Amino acid sequence: MTEKSWPWSTVAGLGDGASELGEANSREFLALYFGVQDPNVEGVCKGLSLGELEVSGVATPLSVDRGAAICYGLYINDAVKTLAVSTPALGTTGGRVVLQTNWAGTGGAGLEARTRLAVIMSPDGNPAIPALTQAFGTTWEISLATFTITTGGVITVTDDRTFRRPTTLTMTDDIDDNAVDDTKVGNRVAQFYRRQGGNATNWDTPGSTDYTPTAVRKQLGVRTLEILSGNYSASVAITFPVAFSVVPAVKIGIQGIAGTVDGRSFFGHASGLTAAGFTLIAARSTNPASQNDVTLVWEATGTE
Repeated sequence: MTEKSWPWSTVAGLGDGASELGEANSREFLALYFGVQDPNVEGVCKGLSLGELEVSGVATPLSVDRGAAICYGLYINDAVKTLAVSTPALGTTGGRVVLQTNWAGTGGAGLEARTRLAVIMSPDGNPAIPALTQAFGTTWEISLATFTITTGGVITVTDDRTFRRPTTLTMTDDIDDNAVDDTKVGNRVAQFYRRQGGNATNWDTPGSTDYTPTAVRKQLGVRTLEILSGNYSASVAITFPVAFSVVPAVKIGIQGIAGTVDGRSFFGHASGLTAAGFTLIAARSTNPASQNDVTLVWEATGTE
């Protein structure tokens, strides 16, 4: 196994600095260190204060924000750059904004042996998005954005960046807020897909309108209520461990009944529902001279 380290000044006879680090080894170090797992698409470094190479604009020239990326080599741009787009004469034409790496001897004057932002376009009047050139050792491109441009010069830009994925472990604090939703958590994980009701915010309002939940919170509790001799019901105030932002929906179930039943009916329900809590009620169909202890389970679901 060969051990290598980098960078070092090239000083003859001293360790790994005894010879220059060639292109192949340099690219190997960059790919390993920056965690590029799929060179066909990956490259843009996410979360840098420098920027994320976002492409914007509705007419020529397009604007590309500052940022950094791996495109078979390290690319850094510390100033917003503008790119001219040719207006077609025959009809709407498709194009891309790319990072383009040209090896020595390729790319033409001023482009060889460097990585630069570039615009590539389909033939005049062809609205299809042009393919990327990805030939290692000659020219390698990764896409930042696709676009179409009309004969009137109107440009419609679509973000096409793929951010590099680190090979290191990702800690919880490293994950962007709302970056993982029910489409990403995988199989066997239940998703709260839709709800029906009569109010866009309060979940307890009856109705048949479909709503798509956003930040969902679910809370649950178990309480035993004593229905004393001669009484039909008993109640207790429930305060949610954490208040909801709006009134949630609450369902009640009976877990158990202690005492003589004798064919009586028992049920539980919620009253006075608010975002902070409700009154839990246990009831029976008759009021005999005996006590029943009714254990109820409540479950509240609503917006955080």
